[in-house]
Amino acid sequence: MPLEIAAQKRIRAIMDELADVRQLPQHLLFTNRIPIVPADDDEIMARYSGRVVAADIVADDFKAVVRAPNPLRLESTKIPNLKHGEKVTQAQINVLRRIAAGGTDARDLRVFDNYLINRLSDLRDGVYARIEAIHVAMLLDSLTYDRMGIKITAGWGMPPDLKVTVATPWATAATATPISDITAVQQVAQEKYGVLLDRVTMTRTDFNRMTATAEFQAKSAVYSAHAAAFPAGGFPVNDTVAMKAIAGRMLNAEVELYDAQTWTENNDGVQLAERYLPVGKVVLTSSEGDNNPLFWDFANGVVTESVVADFVEMPLGDFGGPVEGPVAYATAPNADLNPPDITLWAVARGFSRKHKPGASAALTV
Repeated sequence: MPLEIAAQKRIRAIMDELADVRQLPQHLLFTNRIPIVPADDDEIMARYSGRVVAADIVADDFKAVVRAPNPLRLESTKIPNLKHGEKVTQAQINVLRRIAAGGTDARDLRVFDNYLINRLSDLRDGVYARIEAIHVAMLLDSLTYDRMGIKITAGWGMPPDLKVTVATPWATAATATPISDITAVQQVAQEKYGVLLDRVTMTRTDFNRMTATAEFQAKSAVYSAHAAAFPAGGFPVNDTVAMKAIAGRMLNAEVELYDAQTWTENNDGVQLAERYLPVGKVVLTSSEGDNNPLFWDFANGVVTESVVADFVEMPLGDFGGPVEGPVAYATAPNADLNPPDITLWAVARGFSRKHKPGASAALTV
């Protein structure tokens, strides 16, 4: 059996299996809350600028008013591609050769399958990692990106009174007022924008700073029947469950800690671990926005690779027609196999959109 035919069958089957069994990575907090929706090229970076208008009361047999559609403001029509790849090692090429020659055993078959599944899965998870980073940037209303000649500095139009730098840093335990800082922003969001910000997300570092403040510990006696009995100097700041429960009652909100990280690569090739939510940033959101496209979404376009594949023969599998990302696939960079390598890829084409400017708030603490 020729190498190309064997490779196409094996990789096509593995890609189908990957698409069937893989779900969104569960550790990506906001990617699992912000819906991914299909989008055309000319709306991929759009943001609706109109208001939602309450319906009129209309009696039977009377005509309802027909309004003009809400204006659509195009932030940009240049659709970003989220893409990366990885070459298959020489050792795995040799396994592929044995599969094609028909002389492999079941062990070799599993080795090659597991290798492809793991690498394609990791590459696709890397695309989801970038989507999560863009989601967090949207919630913080600040995206800065500079790599491989692509420079992006962007915001999503968050109202200035929801994007607050606190007067006293939370690390100043004696005089910081984290509870007052958060409740003040919650009040503005509810009274001015009609949004109940009932979820507060922060890093463990910032949570520990909050619970160590004199304000938090003084107010705890009101919100915990046991707080008054705490001995002097014995406030249980290390009891995360108890502290989160007390903080939640103070703020009338769910308090969650988010310390997930991903690996990024600098322009010089150095790889660094980077938090999705930086230390010193606190995000306030509404649970009403969970998987609600009226609040926000990820505008997901058809990946160009799947369109091009309709016009050229893919030597290592195919898309089966135009598809939206994120998708993983494989190519043979050189038709003459000189050098004999295969490249695994993952790609999506889209961007985060925020339809309610007041749907989130950000504190720099």
